[in-house]
Amino acid sequence: GLVLEAREVAAAVAFVGRRQIGDAADRERADRIRHEDAADRVVLQVAVDVVQIQHVVLNLLRNGMEAMQEINYRGGNTIRLQTRLVDSGDIEVVVIDSGCGVSEEAAKNMFTPFATTKKSGLGLGLSICRAIIAAHGGQLVFHNNPLGGATFLFTLPVVGSGDQDG
Repeated sequence: GLVLEAREVAAAVAFVGRRQIGDAADRERADRIRHEDAADRVVLQVAVDVVQIQHVVLNLLRNGMEAMQEINYRGGNTIRLQTRLVDSGDIEVVVIDSGCGVSEEAAKNMFTPFATTKKSGLGLGLSICRAIIAAHGGQLVFHNNPLGGATFLFTLPVVGSGDQDG
């Protein structure tokens, strides 16, 4: 993996958000992605494979968009994508949608390969995402939001602590 500053990870996450907005612009009803970045001025470093992390973010954004579309955008059409530093010192990337949320049944097998609730899904997306984040030393978790929709978040541990060279 490559060692990046937290703000570079935030920029890579924001890039995926902007790219997804561009792809969504072709749709009849475009989803809006609002990126809120609290890690852009942080000089801590994380060791990541940028393409893999972008893959995870893209998968989470697409799932959220599909969940909002599934209920005809009753809760709105904005997904919040946040990058922040948490108390543990990790970088946290959060995707908050206003879709249908995750049923108890779906939650049981959500990260199991080939388990899907989608008509055309393979059921590999979230299990691959969780494996990617675990390989980076982080965790991928979710919870349903009190007012509807779901929040998926993953952590990326920072490299070392304090002043370090290289």
